[in-house]
Amino acid sequence: MGEWGETRLEMVLGGADSKPAGAFKTSLGNRFVDRMVNGIAHEAKAGVNVKLIAGHRKQIMKDLVLLNTG
Repeated sequence: MGEWGETRLEMVLGGADSKPAGAFKTSLGNRFVDRMVNGIAHEAKAGVNVKLIAGHRKQIMKDLVLLNTG
């Protein structure tokens, strides 16, 4: 489902920009995002029962680090 979600995100964003080639480095580890458009990261989550799990929480914490450090 993850690949479907990323494909759907690309469609919703009108094919704008692309998946970054590498990760953003944070103090909590690398953060890979699904798509960057005009300097804004976009993330797709897809599935039947998408829930906030520990891995998603860690992604959110990394996003906060990136926001706070510019």
